Amino acid sequence: MSGQRINTPGTFFTDGMVQGKLPPLPDFKSDLEDWARLAKSQELEFKLEIEGGNFSLLADNRIRPVQNVPGGLDDGLPTLLAKLLDLFPKSARGALFSTIRSVEYRKGEEAQTVYAIVAGGDLDVRQRIVKSDSAAEPESLMTPKRLALAAIAVAATLLILQLILPGGLGGLFTRAKQNALPAKPDEIKIDASAYLGYFTARPVKVDTARNGVQFLTLSISRGTNFPPTLSLDSAPPATWGEALALQNLIKGYVRCEVYDASGLFLYDAEVRVKGLHIAEEISAFIPLPQGAASPEQILYQKPRRPGIIIFAY
Repeated sequence: MSGQRINTPGTFFTDGMVQGKLPPLPDFKSDLEDWARLAKSQELEFKLEIEGGNFSLLADNRIRPVQNVPGGLDDGLPTLLAKLLDLFPKSARGALFSTIRSVEYRKGEEAQTVYAIVAGGDLDVRQRIVKSDSAAEPESLMTPKRLALAAIAVAATLLILQLILPGGLGGLFTRAKQNALPAKPDEIKIDASAYLGYFTARPVKVDTARNGVQFLTLSISRGTNFPPTLSLDSAPPATWGEALALQNLIKGYVRCEVYDASGLFLYDAEVRVKGLHIAEEISAFIPLPQGAASPEQILYQKPRRPGIIIFAY
């Protein structure tokens, strides 16, 4: 996943992978291919890759409608992953490794779920619900009659706003512009504790690209616990959280959750940290929201400025 996603209720995405060693069973590659086809038929797509005696199943991270998943995401994805585990002998399941996660967009909230494989080879599903400023559901195509009614409604709304707002519509647009201003770097709190001291991050400055998009520059440095060897095999992680953190560090991309100062979730973004593989300190960039999300936020002066950035799995 990269950049900023549109949080439309009723949609979801998955990312991460399941990987491990191929068991010495006949036609096991065909079994994995059959499982991947089953996943695709259920709107849960995974790309199978086999190299030597190892395999990986990489989740397709495109946005998809939840209603297409049989049984819904909360039941459908765990059931599918359980079927994958059933393909392996019990003695081999504990060596499998999963960084699969899903995010389901609901009205005003997100369901963020991690699907780990614990030491005994069982699936460990953990979910949290966070408040989210979700976008409205997509509208169907409007008929000419609806377009005419919409035009009348817009004109009436503009007239009312001109009459009741201090400074009229000009004052409204002034507040909108003020709300679009990003927070100062020293007003943004950074939390990278999930990465166990592998790296530290601090905000440096806010810049504006040529296309007008504002972004925050971060300085990211190796931490005291940065691993001397970037490999899951050299020092097996003790917990699933440590495994997810190390896996992301090896891939070179980590996920950031951006909140406003009150703790309202705004969006998530992917940050490239692969430069830490060869350098002690690097710069990274996070796009910033472009002003308020709704007229209500402008009217009541509730800017969506980022105030908290959490590095997550």
